[in-house]
Amino acid sequence: MTHEPTLADSSGSLSNRELEQYFPGDSELANRMRALDWSQTDLGSPRKWSENLRVAVAASY
Repeated sequence: MTHEPTLADSSGSLSNRELEQYFPGDSELANRMRALDWSQTDLGSPRKWSENLRVAVAASY
């Protein structure tokens, strides 16, 4: 059974499809990044991230 997390924040939940767009791949790190509740971090929801931040995060894994 595959765990498919959603991310809740003030702008609503990110769908699994959105999470896959922000954090693509099947690696352990990509799965962990999709499972993290980013709204509870200083960075906030990936929906609100700048393009530069999204590129930097994507390059990190």
